[in-house]
Amino acid sequence: MTTLDDRLRQAHARHVAGDLQEAEARYRSILEQSPGQPEVLRLLGSICGQSGRLDQAAWYLEQAVDADPSVAEAHYNLGVVRRQQGRTPEAIDAWTQATRANPTHASSWFNRGIALIDLDRLEEARTSLTAAIDAEPEHVNARHQLGLLEHTSGNFNEAATQWRAAAEL
Repeated sequence: MTTLDDRLRQAHARHVAGDLQEAEARYRSILEQSPGQPEVLRLLGSICGQSGRLDQAAWYLEQAVDADPSVAEAHYNLGVVRRQQGRTPEAIDAWTQATRANPTHASSWFNRGIALIDLDRLEEARTSLTAAIDAEPEHVNARHQLGLLEHTSGNFNEAATQWRAAAEL
């Protein structure tokens, strides 16, 4: 008999191979037999997001977050979907939750920083971009964006430092 983990691995293999329709069918089958699986809910949310079904993606991701709030990747994915929906404050909230679940989740810090720049909340953006770099020193995009932020703020030496560091990576 195939275990839940085996079925999840098979579904995920279809997902990674780009067979989203088959992967989605397999994930749904797993949920029918074992409702509330946070990883399956997150992966279904991911497929829906990849397929442009943003409302459905958000629903699955919210279910995943409710089922296990400690999974940073579910919060992160919810933030991405919320941003795509034009719901930037909710995206920032999701990325904040992701960084609480995993303080070294560089992608959440980075995306949070970019969204905060768009809302002209520059000090918070600076903090987020710096945290992204602290979590992942090789994060070229975070260094570049922090350099732009520093340049815009008139901190030319700090901007140059970030851009040099990015160029060296």
